[in-house]
Amino acid sequence: MDGIFGTWDDGLRLTIDSNCIDAADGDAAPSTDICGLKRFNHRDVVNEGTGEPNYVEIGAYEVGPRVVVMCWIDESDNAYYSTTDPNCEERFNDDLAKYRNLVDSGKFEIVKSGCLAPLPKGPGVPPPFRTIEGVLPYNYFDPPVPESVSVEDPPEGISIYEFPRTNPDPNRDDFINHFNRICDGMVPDYLCLSVDNSGSMYTSIIEPGYSEADPNFIGWIKTKYPDTIIKRRDVAPPDPDAFTNERWVDEMRIQIQNVVDDL
Repeated sequence: MDGIFGTWDDGLRLTIDSNCIDAADGDAAPSTDICGLKRFNHRDVVNEGTGEPNYVEIGAYEVGPRVVVMCWIDESDNAYYSTTDPNCEERFNDDLAKYRNLVDSGKFEIVKSGCLAPLPKGPGVPPPFRTIEGVLPYNYFDPPVPESVSVEDPPEGISIYEFPRTNPDPNRDDFINHFNRICDGMVPDYLCLSVDNSGSMYTSIIEPGYSEADPNFIGWIKTKYPDTIIKRRDVAPPDPDAFTNERWVDEMRIQIQNVVDDL
């Protein structure tokens, strides 16, 4: 161990079950870790530290929060999907690179993201908008996926699932089942919820089941996981926080950056 940051012996981080989490002397420790991450109070860890704050990690690296992002979007026409515009694929790849840079920045214990695609279906709806292909660049799959299936090989670290689109199809259990699939047993410190309100879709399209009204999805989250912080971007224009450009990967990055801004 050479005591010099940025050399071969660096990057050794704590695991979430380490006894060194929330166990240091907060009076003796700097306000951030060696990478500039602010101290984070893990809600499922008993604070064994001393001083102020009493939830500093022992060692050079702070263990960041667990984040889950859920984004509902019906299609990404002219943002990521186009049969003729090569900028769509470039835009998707650029947004994905920025997303991964942030996720891999060392500011989080883990990030799990899921794109939920409530796509229109039925006679007269042209391909690919009867399938989940419409949220990805043209020819992302070779051969194309059949209709009414979930993506088996999505972008790394992001799950993509079909989701019921119109009332009365979505109900609380649909939301809970997808939340559980994305979390895979992990209880998030932050849950970020985004809904496309671009015109072809609005938040009302995934009602009933989504809202805070008990026993719907957000109400269920608040009851079952009262310590989870919920960050929502599900409003309609002209609200400046409305998600309207259909770039759902970038929307996930924005939500994760909002978590960073909280830390």
